[in-house]
Amino acid sequence: AIAVIANGGCLVRPYLVGEIRDGDGNTMFKQEPKLSEPILKPDAVAQMIGILERVVTEGTGTRARIGGIRVAGKTGTSQKLDPKGGYSHDHFVGSFIGFGPVDDPKLAMIVSLNDPKPYYYGGTVAAPVFQQVMERSLIYLGFQPRNQQADPGRVRRKNHVSVNGSKPSIPGSPPPELQGVSPRVR
Repeated sequence: AIAVIANGGCLVRPYLVGEIRDGDGNTMFKQEPKLSEPILKPDAVAQMIGILERVVTEGTGTRARIGGIRVAGKTGTSQKLDPKGGYSHDHFVGSFIGFGPVDDPKLAMIVSLNDPKPYYYGGTVAAPVFQQVMERSLIYLGFQPRNQQADPGRVRRKNHVSVNGSKPSIPGSPPPELQGVSPRVR
């Protein structure tokens, strides 16, 4: 659903292989995106994008902000079912779903953390993961942020959160054997 909003109300048929090249670099196959007719009205899409962008700029998703790149999204926090009945007051799922950049969407992403501890709100635990992965992914794809200066509104405090006893990590540079390798899967 977030991708439909990002794509102006149109559904894009998903595909795994964007292009196949032979050993000499000649394109043997190229998949072009296939858009549906709009399934949402343009004014509804514009309103939703505005609301989702405000979640990041002034709402519960401020930790998803990326300096120089406008992103939009929504935080989520849900209680898990208690095996004894009802909802647990000790077990949660924290999530963030969003896309970027707002003015020319390239990627949509959902981050869902199962039972994060000690914090569990989506804006606290999942939005920072979205921010780091989205920023690095957009830069990898060649997107240049509008400014390279730090965004003064960006929250820099790092929370130490574990998910089912493990700490999430986002890799820095790829290992030497993968540096310079550029997969063309879209």
